[in-house]
Amino acid sequence: MADVCSEDSVQHLFSSRNPAVIDLSIGAPGDDLLSALPGMFREATVRAMDHISAGAHFQYGHEQGSNVFRRNLATFLSAEYADPVREEELILTTGATTGLFLASTLLLDRQAVVFVENPTYFLALNMLVDDLGLEVVPVLLNKDGIDTVALEKLVVQMRKKFAKKTSRFWSMFYCIPNYQNPTGVTYSAEKCKEVLRIAAENNMLIFCDDVYNLLWNSRRPSFSRLKSLDRDGVVISNGTFSKILGPGVRMGWLEVPTKLIERFTGSGVLLSGGSKNNYLSAIVATLLKSGEITSNLAVLRAEFEDRMTAAHSYLTGHLPQGWSVGNPHGGYFLWVEADKDVSEFCAAVRRRGVNVLPGAETCPYTHLGVSVEGNFSNCFRISIAHYSKERILEACRILCSEGMNLHCQKKAVNNC
Repeated sequence: MADVCSEDSVQHLFSSRNPAVIDLSIGAPGDDLLSALPGMFREATVRAMDHISAGAHFQYGHEQGSNVFRRNLATFLSAEYADPVREEELILTTGATTGLFLASTLLLDRQAVVFVENPTYFLALNMLVDDLGLEVVPVLLNKDGIDTVALEKLVVQMRKKFAKKTSRFWSMFYCIPNYQNPTGVTYSAEKCKEVLRIAAENNMLIFCDDVYNLLWNSRRPSFSRLKSLDRDGVVISNGTFSKILGPGVRMGWLEVPTKLIERFTGSGVLLSGGSKNNYLSAIVATLLKSGEITSNLAVLRAEFEDRMTAAHSYLTGHLPQGWSVGNPHGGYFLWVEADKDVSEFCAAVRRRGVNVLPGAETCPYTHLGVSVEGNFSNCFRISIAHYSKERILEACRILCSEGMNLHCQKKAVNNC
């Protein structure tokens, strides 16, 4: 029995990957950052069970999640955001993916249009397009946020075609305004203002994947989340414990405008199933109250900042001329832009044991099977979340070495 348990205990999403490869495409914490969690959860479970009367958390829970959990979460978020969060507007989920699925299925018309950033978090497209069959319209993302001129033009144009009356939203803007995946971009104040105006004037829902917001480096972002600026009740903030605790916990939250709460609590999926994770939320509520999640978050911030600063510094000093990398000062990702297509480069570094995410894979047009120029084939994304600083720098040296090889080959051709 012991042998069976030991063999099974290491299996997870990335177990099948070659351990010799430094896979910088992985947007998840490594085992070193998760090693403190078993002891933390063991002790918190004992404390939580001591405070449960009549096995309440083994029962179907409240549709939004227990009052204790939401109260403790609101207190935690209010402190970390330095901005008030109301427990009445929080809904427990099993993670950000579930949050997006719930909101899309409960609030959007079946023929709704979803405007997305280009580039964007590519796996969200699998859900929106493949699972839900929604129409996705890409809008170019600039250095300071979405191209609001293009967004408004498309919104007005497509709203005219949506003639039928419905109680659901005819459209949604899916976005990542803070430390965007894959680019690391954070929206400017002017972009935030414009996006909110466009949504309010056109009855468009804004769904923000706010999964990196708490992972700022040495300075807070200029705004905690887009919802904090919303005065019209058009923004939903989607949060997760996957980035600040561990992905295996399978817990997250939606912060929903008061006027939309009943659309969730009155839905068949929550009326039938109740709380999304009633038992585990009791344990996490204990960790929130004790301050252990706050302490863990501080450790993550310091470690991620150290990794990101080191990687950015090395890349800035050693990438070929004409290549650039920004420093988002938070989140998981660095976005590298080259002066030519990097498909061959990505294949070359893979042969040397380093994997990155090609920019073309983050372009919505790629997912939609549409061939366009400017599909970010000259870019790639690297993650600083999964490996130690030493391993990341080892990978950066290989990236820069192969980049210089490609650059020299290009110069040799141009000199012919």
